[in-house]
Amino acid sequence: MNEQSLKIETFPPPRLTAPRFNVLADRLRVDLAQPDAQADVSRILFGGDWAAVREFTEISQTDPKTLYGSLLAAIGAANLAVVNLECPLGGEDPIIKDGPNFRCDLGCAAALAGAGFQIATLANNHIFDQGLSGLVSTLQSCRDAGLETVGAGLDLDQAARPIVRDVGGTRVGMIALADAEEGLADQGRGGAAPIFDVNVLDRCRSARGKCDLLVAIVHGGKEYAPYPSPYWYRQVLALVDAGVDAIIGHHPHVPQGVTIAHARDGRAVPVVFSTSNFVFPPRMPTEVSSAWMNLGYMVQLGLEGGSIRSVELLPYRIDAPRGIDGLEGDAIDSFKRFMDELCRPLADPDEVETWFGASADYFWEHEWRKRIEGLTAKMCRDDPAGLRHGRSHFHSLAHSTLIDRVITRKQSGIYGQAPKAQQDALADWMAGRWPVESGQLKPGRVSSVQKQ
Repeated sequence: MNEQSLKIETFPPPRLTAPRFNVLADRLRVDLAQPDAQADVSRILFGGDWAAVREFTEISQTDPKTLYGSLLAAIGAANLAVVNLECPLGGEDPIIKDGPNFRCDLGCAAALAGAGFQIATLANNHIFDQGLSGLVSTLQSCRDAGLETVGAGLDLDQAARPIVRDVGGTRVGMIALADAEEGLADQGRGGAAPIFDVNVLDRCRSARGKCDLLVAIVHGGKEYAPYPSPYWYRQVLALVDAGVDAIIGHHPHVPQGVTIAHARDGRAVPVVFSTSNFVFPPRMPTEVSSAWMNLGYMVQLGLEGGSIRSVELLPYRIDAPRGIDGLEGDAIDSFKRFMDELCRPLADPDEVETWFGASADYFWEHEWRKRIEGLTAKMCRDDPAGLRHGRSHFHSLAHSTLIDRVITRKQSGIYGQAPKAQQDALADWMAGRWPVESGQLKPGRVSSVQKQ
């Protein structure tokens, strides 16, 4: 599958600026408008990828204080708390796919609700891992727990249907959309709502007409990279002038930056490309899977007078199996330097393209050349695992666009000519040495060693 076979928006993005974060005790904050000291502020808090598998299986339902650490208070204090549930609850019908087929216990829905979450977004690449039976049991378990869902359903119309909640007198609509991977809904089957559906912008405009503010929660992009791939960057930004007022992204398993998009109608729209893992046990880092898998942040939108007045990032470190805990003190200053470096290029589409070229060279040299050699050999032998991997690499835009860029750069004679500073930065990113040393981003309130 290539970019031409899907509805990818190619018109110029809106004007973009980098956020200017202020450092608070345990978070970063950017004001989109002058705050009114007399106004009541309502808060919507977003958590990233939640899949209580492997090391987090037991603690996810038994000990929320340890699991969420200092962030548990923020979850409880928000007017509305949202999380990306990236695993089916129950089900016994695993689909044929590349990568693991997740499955969590039915009781996880009640555990999420008990921790303070009210909405679970389901538009992601794991929600259909256990087929239709897993999706049905997930929807039912969430209903039973009082946890509202958005982003997946028994057909495309249900999956793409927005929800609207009253948050301090503001009607906030939410839609959730997933990248082109396994488990997407269409008119004939259930699954996750696709962001590359030909009607996605019309769906956003329609949803915006039913609420005061519209938030899009999006799941996709290239894993482990510090910056989004151009195909994802363009598609996500296309939502801005379709009426979306804030965009919260996840899936890459590492933190990525934030940009402020200025819509044609004057709205300042915060766009978060990746909050990273949340309750999702990181893998061991390699040359192509970054050590920053154990760093993430929650996003809190402050609402005043029916508009978004502030965006706050609440950073944390993940220490599986003990849980997660927020940063504070000197670690917040380091986190600001970290985020400033990740945010700056996002305001310039040309710089995003340049970084993608460097990333294509890097990933190809450090793993993907060998991966594709082995993959094609397995496919030619009709090896079942090879066929699954092949479908993923040539169907998924996150993979196929990187391969296509490598081919284009080789044919153009520029392969291997990415700036050395970018190549070095990518190597240091994977090792946890760039944009700052990982040792500067340790939990300040309760260290992982102190947790029991």
